[in-house]
This record gives sequence, structure tokens and C-alpha cells, in this order.
Amino acid sequence: MYKIGEFSKINKISQRMLRYYDEKALLTPKKDEANGYRYYTSDDMKTVNRIKQLRKYQEKG
Repeated sequence: MYKIGEFSKINKISQRMLRYYDEKALLTPKKDEANGYRYYTSDDMKTVNRIKQLRKYQEKG
């Protein structure tokens, strides 16, 4: 599991964008109720890569 900062660096996407995706329910990480941290998994990496691919196609269209 990855915290938001670590996940952001690995996937080269801003923490702000990750929070936006969470808000829009495109990418919903596990949340720790005790501290409010977001935790991402390897499945979330697949999802964020799919989102990034789709954004590329949108920009070209």
C-alpha cells in the first residue's frame, strides 16, 4: 500500500489530481478513518494509468 505522496511520485501525477479523482469517484483509495490518510494499491496503479491514457485521447480529439 502507498500513501498519496509516494503514489503521486511513482505515477507522476499530482496529489491534487489524485484528490480530484477521489472526489469524482474515478479513483477511490482506501481511507484510514483514524488519520484520514489515503492508501493506494497496485490495482489503483492500473486504474490511474487507464485514466492517464484516456486523458491523452481526449486531448488529441
